[in-house]
Amino acid sequence: MLPLSIEKIAVGLFWSLANDEKTKKQVYNLGLKFFDSIQVATGNVNLHSPEEAVKIAISTCIRKDRENQARVAAFVTALYLQYEIERAAQIGGSLLNRFGKSWFPQIKDREIRFALKVDTELENYLYNQILNESC
Repeated sequence: MLPLSIEKIAVGLFWSLANDEKTKKQVYNLGLKFFDSIQVATGNVNLHSPEEAVKIAISTCIRKDRENQARVAAFVTALYLQYEIERAAQIGGSLLNRFGKSWFPQIKDREIRFALKVDTELENYLYNQILNESC
């Protein structure tokens, strides 16, 4: 059995951490990561092939000109080249983070937490390749 003073210190520490906003946020984020990993492990996520993801991104983008469609295709392709994509929300969040609501108004804001960064040089290289091949 713990001496009373150590027990009081432990309880006091617990309550001070429980009331600390930074700690609450860290615990919440840890819980989200745990929940996300369970979803992926159980296959309870939407997941598309790279080809499907490019088609969906292009068709749902409200910018329909050739250059912007090529930019979206290059961005999605770069995501698949850089990362092991585990859920469609990684693509949606990344598209929303990169292009914004003016390009993808239908993507839910909650997907932004899954956003991934794309190497700009890789995106530009792919963009130029796509434009050159579509001539």
